[in-house]
Amino acid sequence: MNLPLHGIRVMELGSFIAVPYAASILASLGAEVVKVEPLPPGDPFRRGRDADDQYFAQYNAGKKSLSADLKNARGRVVVERLLKTCDVLIHNLRPGKAEKLGLGYEQVAPGLPRLVYAAISGFGNLGPLGRRPGYDSAAQSMSGLYALLAREGEFQATGLPLADNTTGVVAALGVCARLAGRVRSGVGGLVETSLLEVATMLANGGALGSAVRSGTGYSVRSQVYCLECADGRPVTVALGDSDELWSTLSRLVADRSQGRLDLLTGPGWARYRDRLEDYEAIRGLLQEYFKEVDAADAVAALRYRGIPATLVQSYRESVIEGDAAGLLQKCPGTVDLVRLGLSFGETRTSRIPVVPRVGEHTRALLADLRMNDETTQLEAVRAVYCVPEK
Repeated sequence: MNLPLHGIRVMELGSFIAVPYAASILASLGAEVVKVEPLPPGDPFRRGRDADDQYFAQYNAGKKSLSADLKNARGRVVVERLLKTCDVLIHNLRPGKAEKLGLGYEQVAPGLPRLVYAAISGFGNLGPLGRRPGYDSAAQSMSGLYALLAREGEFQATGLPLADNTTGVVAALGVCARLAGRVRSGVGGLVETSLLEVATMLANGGALGSAVRSGTGYSVRSQVYCLECADGRPVTVALGDSDELWSTLSRLVADRSQGRLDLLTGPGWARYRDRLEDYEAIRGLLQEYFKEVDAADAVAALRYRGIPATLVQSYRESVIEGDAAGLLQKCPGTVDLVRLGLSFGETRTSRIPVVPRVGEHTRALLADLRMNDETTQLEAVRAVYCVPEK
């Protein structure tokens, strides 16, 4: 079975994370992705290590690399000819830059009506922030995500490029939606999103929790408790608004604490709305019990009684060492790739497990465009770069 986007060619004009991640999702769905990047050292996200950077590998394995100088008129001709063979263009050029290069939507759409044109920006194309460069940290800061993590006045980052990654997912979804629409209409169209818009979407759930203090909104409303056990391992317990789950948990804790924590089983917290008000007090009492039991024993006892409980694991424990979800795909010479978590029947999404060098596919793509006779001259004027032939 071919993956859903088999036969779709995508041109990526992107660097760092959001656009390369969106394009890698499309590649995982079967699309051929051509990454157009500057002459060596190429995409700055390579960090000067070409194909050997592990972060670059996660976002760019399985793509083809065309190295071209977009400021060079002849380099632009190559890109424009390639674009005519593509179904999708996705870029994160700063608002206004695509137009200066002759690659703005209004410039290319009339001649390529079937093209799906996706543009990712930092803050959208409208308003006073439109031309500012986009950074994940800026989007998380402005959207309220960082504030939602604040505890006792101390702000902290989320620990991952949440805005970048999720914007890549949203952009890929938008591209797929446009491609689906093209089947009916025969016409492509524009797809736009921004780091700030997507980060605001993510912050929405926490922002709606105005009844509780910032930083604990989700935990309080969902009655999720993260508790440290005797062996130092943390465990999460999720009760939601279930009075039945609360009753089961409170009885277990009271019984095993030999009556010290009988307060938990009293009428004061029998109702969900009362537990919302006293979340921190309840957490403190639960912590007294969990500090006396090892994490594995606590999880086993809770699950036996039907209470959702899980060990808190590091990414290394869960994915790299455990790979419980079967998400790792071997990529010789770099790092294991994390698969897109989608399957179609018995077919799992996957990428070609090879990380392209800068300009590795320039020569072959020029031949595909019937420009192979011009390759030497294009290299001579530094319009393109080709990996030297062996």
